Amino acid sequence: MKPDFMLVPLAAFSIGLLYVKLAYGDLPLRFLAEPMQRALEGELEGVNVGIDDAVLRRGTSAGLELRLTGVRLTGASDGAVVRADEAMIDLDLDALWRGK
Repeated sequence: MKPDFMLVPLAAFSIGLLYVKLAYGDLPLRFLAEPMQRALEGELEGVNVGIDDAVLRRGTSAGLELRLTGVRLTGASDGAVVRADEAMIDLDLDALWRGK
């Protein structure tokens, strides 16, 4: 069996496991908080970004939600510009599937 043919069942199995996990609770993504911070700081010059935690959960309309907690944006003088206890990003599965 070629390795390419093994990828399809493995991907389907992984997606199934992800669906089951999300059906029973949130998927912690704390390891993504720091890379998201760095990416946002690269886009927003002169602004420091802080994110305490990130989790992936099922959305209300069959989509996915990325929830960020402890989001802080501070300016160069360390004065708080924006602070949010929780921020939510809706992920459209159809758009993700099409690569948009």
